[in-house]
Amino acid sequence: MTLTFSRFLAIGLLAAAIAPLPAALRAVLPSVFRSAAAWAQIEDPGFGDPTTLTQPGTRGGFGGTLPNNPYLPQSYVPSAPLPPVAAVRPQGWPGGNPPAAADPYAQNRLASSVSPVGTAPRRDPAEPPYDPAEMMARIGPERIQACEVLPMINRAIQRVVSKNEEFAKLSPEDQQREIHRAQRSYMEAALQEVISNKLLVAELRATLEPKALEDNEKRIRDYFNTEYIHELRKQYNASSIIELEDKLRALGGSIDSQRRLFIDQSMAAGWLQQSVSRAEKDPTHDEMLEYYNAHVTDWETPARARWEEITAKWSNFRTRDDARAAIARWGNDVFVRHVPFGEVAKAHSQDYAADDGGVHDWASKGSLVSEAIDQALFSLPIGQLSQIIEDEEGCHIVRVLERDELRRAPFVEVQPEIKQALHDGGAEERRKKYVEKLRERIPVWTVFDAENATDDSTWQR
Repeated sequence: MTLTFSRFLAIGLLAAAIAPLPAALRAVLPSVFRSAAAWAQIEDPGFGDPTTLTQPGTRGGFGGTLPNNPYLPQSYVPSAPLPPVAAVRPQGWPGGNPPAAADPYAQNRLASSVSPVGTAPRRDPAEPPYDPAEMMARIGPERIQACEVLPMINRAIQRVVSKNEEFAKLSPEDQQREIHRAQRSYMEAALQEVISNKLLVAELRATLEPKALEDNEKRIRDYFNTEYIHELRKQYNASSIIELEDKLRALGGSIDSQRRLFIDQSMAAGWLQQSVSRAEKDPTHDEMLEYYNAHVTDWETPARARWEEITAKWSNFRTRDDARAAIARWGNDVFVRHVPFGEVAKAHSQDYAADDGGVHDWASKGSLVSEAIDQALFSLPIGQLSQIIEDEEGCHIVRVLERDELRRAPFVEVQPEIKQALHDGGAEERRKKYVEKLRERIPVWTVFDAENATDDSTWQR
């Protein structure tokens, strides 16, 4: 089946441009952990021994090997992948070496948790520090290396610790311990985000025809190479492509790993949007009415008023009676002698709006510090002078110039807004369910899964 890719390509490029790196700290979908039995049910994609780590700059599985980075000098060309290391028992160990098994990964599993004599204990891959080339997760035949998420993780940690005074007081050992703790937490969250993208890309590759897939992946790669690379330079404050590569490598990544991440994010965002929109239906009248009644305060505009005010502050008089006598005189100037309110306010008022003739702009009901003035503004007839009002600041005379009463927008008026809100909320729920279904169909493994494993039932590298 051939699907039009141009629509979700544009959406994907926009999404990746807005959020170029995974939002590792936002809520992520739960991971689906798979056992060795689940892995055995799928055909070996040809990666060989899973302990072979793909170096940054290469890509196996669906995408194949990407072209050499056009921006990098020869000194940055990645070295050859590390050879796999078979974990075997010494001949002197009881039982000797295990016999050859049909399972190509069997030789890489130790039947005992005891390390062979003369070898260093194997480092837990789930614990920092992380090697950029380390495989952190596998989704079907796709692999996720640490270098794909390390720049985002380490950059976020740098920002936090640079502004944290308590961190600066810690000893170097404690600082390193805190950084490793943060790296582990961020890595676990970031992996879930990247896994979701990989699942969507896997579904996309299984649906689109190879030619359409190749053409559009090339367009995304070209966009990264010609346009987005310069956005990355700005983000990392790099004056050149070479400096950007240096900064990314210092954080555990590379331009190539960020390119792969960008391509996956763009394709995943577009495919998810298109897949969800195909199932999108307009909400019914009853659904919209139910939403309206459940969010009734969202459609309300609070009462508000404009007014003019004369103030005598307690702090500007010897006694409070002196302040009351003064404001009584000023009020009589307006009420009895018919002096314009603005002239009296400019001449005598001790309020901040005195220079403007005592005029105050619109204020919503309940927003004023003075509850006494607030109550007067929304109870007095418009244009009528108030009695003398007292509060903690002083005494006041107010007159309401304009007032809008509380208004609730009718259902018919806000129907388009409700429809959009229901579309947005429903789409988010559909997106989550769509990815969850992919997790049920496609095997997922991360280095963090092995922590709860007690036997050989869990697939291991």
